[in-house]
Amino acid sequence: MAFERQDNAREYYRRITEVDIGAVAREMLGVHVLHESDRLL
Repeated sequence: MAFERQDNAREYYRRITEVDIGAVAREMLGVHVLHESDRLL
């Protein structure tokens, strides 16, 4: 049981960290994003 929870945590972390946070912000904030660069949104 503990191994299954650990595996689920790894899968969750992998899925979360592979998402581009900038893409999420652009989708959620839309027109409120006024300037974007390689480092800043």
